[in-house]
Amino acid sequence: MKLRSPENSPLMDSLPTPKDYACSSSASLNSTDHKKLSRRHEREGSPKCYYCDTDENITVEHFLLSCSKYEEIRSELLCQLQGELEAIGATGFQVWQRFSQSSPACQSQIILGERSFGALEDEAIRQFRTQYTARAWSERIVI
Repeated sequence: MKLRSPENSPLMDSLPTPKDYACSSSASLNSTDHKKLSRRHEREGSPKCYYCDTDENITVEHFLLSCSKYEEIRSELLCQLQGELEAIGATGFQVWQRFSQSSPACQSQIILGERSFGALEDEAIRQFRTQYTARAWSERIVI
């Protein structure tokens, strides 16, 4: 059985491209949208994040921990994660302490489930990861 490359699959043909999102009239965009569109066009093909005003590269670590676009979601869900871990007891409290004192690279590994602590702790972290990615995905701006 011969596998198709993703670029040649019928599914890829049906997905919208950045050109599909272009506005027909620039008059319909407010100044904030113009800035975002301009920043996105400047960074098209660049590894720089076009969702925030930093010059950070778009990486998993940036998306999970520092992109200002998702700060509100991240803060709310991290607070919720802290409460859930501390409610587990001493081991959950220790996991939260380890997480909050770790480097961003280590925090990313914990969020992604690359480090395991115990069934209850891992489930709380998995829920954070699932909720964060779902909410951040729905908040993204596609121009």
